Amino acid sequence: MARMKAAVIGLGRIASTWDEERNKYDGWHLPHAHIGCMAAVPEIEIVGLSDTWAEQREAARAKWRIDALFEDYREMLEETRPDIVSVCTTAKPRGKILLEIANGGYGVRAIWAEKPITFSLAEADAAIDACKRANIALAVNCTRRWHDDYLQVKSLLDEGAIGDVVSVDSRAGYSLSHNGSHLITTLTMFVPERAVSVVGEAELDETNPDNDFTGAGLLRFPGNVRGYVRAYDNGPNENSHDIVGTHGMIRIIDDARSIQVWTAHEALEGYQRLRERRSFVRRHFPPPVRRHSAGVNAVYDLIHCIESGDAPRCSGEDAREALEIAIAIRESERRGNQPVDLPLADRSARIISTEVVRYALPRAILRRREAAAQA
Repeated sequence: MARMKAAVIGLGRIASTWDEERNKYDGWHLPHAHIGCMAAVPEIEIVGLSDTWAEQREAARAKWRIDALFEDYREMLEETRPDIVSVCTTAKPRGKILLEIANGGYGVRAIWAEKPITFSLAEADAAIDACKRANIALAVNCTRRWHDDYLQVKSLLDEGAIGDVVSVDSRAGYSLSHNGSHLITTLTMFVPERAVSVVGEAELDETNPDNDFTGAGLLRFPGNVRGYVRAYDNGPNENSHDIVGTHGMIRIIDDARSIQVWTAHEALEGYQRLRERRSFVRRHFPPPVRRHSAGVNAVYDLIHCIESGDAPRCSGEDAREALEIAIAIRESERRGNQPVDLPLADRSARIISTEVVRYALPRAILRRREAAAQA
């Protein structure tokens, strides 16, 4: 495997400091922050870091001992010519940055962008099309698509362990664009085709109609396959997924800290009532072969995409589908909970994701300033 150069645009929480917020009991496999994931892959050389905030650049220099720091990401791309670029800004400038990378002739071969992909469908369309023209693999960091346990579930489904998937129910208390990108792309990774319509309900702030929101949606897929996404508080059933097939069921509980596989079998002799219909028994869930963090898996996936031409496990198209489903849930609510067909005709439709609505400053800067004030 050839050594590749990487650069990072945006040096805040998800790029640099997220791992500092974790503790050894919360179940996360680290590293998770982009720079840490790249540093953990021997085939990657980090050649540049960029942020418009001097405070972010200096914090990254101190943490990672990397001196190739730039205020202007275009200058960084021109000077360092990376193979892989992480885009870790908020969603507000992300569409513009993706277009600049794709159209700028910098020699970039893969992009690892944060989620959501963009504010609007039109921005997402433009970024995806530009990356295709430039032969750039575009991945969006919806983490569970690279998480070993979720990948093991996907392998079982692909092998037919529970027959054909007929429904997927996914639950997490997120706003539907920001962290809802994780929720929706986890649901859709277990369904072989794109959603064709949505019936939704949502809690909207009509004084700020484009702001992120919570809600729920019934998704229709080809072949009478259904999905249900619930982005409200779920009590003890938070971050869980039920995947039902024609011959069994897989339950992902507490963000894959527990996974159950139920499959059909013949009832024991003498249990005549059970023998009249299929019975189901809980099976052993095979542990994942690897134990990389999801982010490290994402980096290896991008290297594979560069070398093979394959699509990333969470592509720009996958992330755009998540945004489109979220927008369709909102539109269904406004139509009196009527079905909304996909793809949406109005490509200008957008959602301003939660991190932009809530925070005027980068969250990593806020955390450092709060810590300094308390010291």
